[in-house]
Amino acid sequence: MGVSGNELFPLIIALGTFLLIPISLFALVLFIRALLLAIPILKKLNKEMK
Repeated sequence: MGVSGNELFPLIIALGTFLLIPISLFALVLFIRALLLAIPILKKLNKEMK
């Protein structure tokens, strides 16, 4: 197997991009869920502060 660094580099980028898409989508979903959970808590805190 005579695989040079130049042949390996695009493969690593392709793999990285392929893995990054589901990870970023997952992070986005978690972020939205955290926001939805935080909104009622923040509202409750806001009422207690006044």
